[in-house]
Amino acid sequence: MMKLETTFRFPKSTILLLFLFIFSIQSYANNNCGEINGFEFSNGSESMAIENGGVYNITDIPSNAFINLLVDGYSQSVRYAVRNDNTNEYDYITENVEPYTYPAGNRAWNLGTGTFTIRADLHRYNNGYGQRCDREMITFTVTETCNAFSGTATATMSNVSLVDGMATISATPNGDAVIPDGFTLGFVLTFGEELVIVDGDDISSFPVTEPGNYTIHPFVYNPNTLDVGIVEFGVTTGVDVLGLISQGGGDICASLDVAGAPVTVESCEADAGTLIANMDTACLVDGMATISATSNNDANIPDGYSSIYVLTQGDGLVIVNAGAEPSFDVTEDGNYTIHTLVYNPNTLDLGIVEFGVTTGFDVFGLIIPGGGNICAALDVAGAPISVENPMAGTLTADMDMATLVDGAATISATPNGDINIPDGYSSIYVLTQGDDLVIVNAG
Repeated sequence: MMKLETTFRFPKSTILLLFLFIFSIQSYANNNCGEINGFEFSNGSESMAIENGGVYNITDIPSNAFINLLVDGYSQSVRYAVRNDNTNEYDYITENVEPYTYPAGNRAWNLGTGTFTIRADLHRYNNGYGQRCDREMITFTVTETCNAFSGTATATMSNVSLVDGMATISATPNGDAVIPDGFTLGFVLTFGEELVIVDGDDISSFPVTEPGNYTIHPFVYNPNTLDVGIVEFGVTTGVDVLGLISQGGGDICASLDVAGAPVTVESCEADAGTLIANMDTACLVDGMATISATSNNDANIPDGYSSIYVLTQGDGLVIVNAGAEPSFDVTEDGNYTIHTLVYNPNTLDLGIVEFGVTTGFDVFGLIIPGGGNICAALDVAGAPISVENPMAGTLTADMDMATLVDGAATISATPNGDINIPDGYSSIYVLTQGDDLVIVNAG
């Protein structure tokens, strides 16, 4: 018996369709791997495209921005290689979750300014496994135009004296600072020509205990980019800080008012010394008397200070005159005192004195010995002088003529009430005779 051979034949059209189906599956498997469409700076709500060779000011980049990789199609991870072209430092990360960002996890860009090259490899599977779907490389530059400006400040007082070993110095900002978002305005206190930093605060007032030349500097900085903990009081200088910031050629955006507000703190050594009156009393002659005193040459007049002599009247020490010499003309009787005042014209304005109103006690209260804060010295005791004006006054005769009776007559007169008898003085009546006023009696 003969074996029958059976042959199965597919139509050509069927074979063609089967081939196309298999090819399509393979093609889909190959073409379904995603692709990179670009890079951008983004913070999730704002974005800025990054172009190859682009230059971007960090102040124009959205705040807290990261680099976001723009992709299409299927992928599960990206491998980033980031190089700082200025320092040749590298950073490598793998991001498994979209959006694929650098730094990972939507954290803000933290490499600062410079030129950077980023290579991104897009992979089919997590952790950079499987087929590499696409690769893109881009180079860009991040710059920083620092808009921070410290502004200026004016010292509240340019000269201050230590009182009981301490003084407070301060300055007032002039309102011209520029403080960008994220920045803060602080104040730095330096000492001496070397600008050694001795204190710092967010207010412009500082206590000091040593005499010398101080400067209060406004300082605008970002606490996230400048760690003020690097400052060691008494060691770090303002010049050191200036070298770190953009203003001084450094990399950190900040601004320091180098000139600042200078304040001189002094230990008060002014001493008025003492005076001796040239006379204890003086009499008005023709309505005027000159009173004076002599210095004992025991005053101390520091550099920048002057001395002046002040004339006061009465127990209230009302100031009635002042001058460069301890000699004064007076036209009224009374108790006067000549005082020496040693002062600094820059700190004690004598324009406040109103003759006949201001007292020595008023001035004394302004200066350190009297409880004030101005370095000056006043010889409160001074040189006392009494100016007297004794007046005999006038009399009116009780009669124009008198006749001797039995060889005697009584003549008399009545005072007109215009006599002036100073303390310690007495009055007496004197009888004279003839044109020569020969005294013949008194009583």
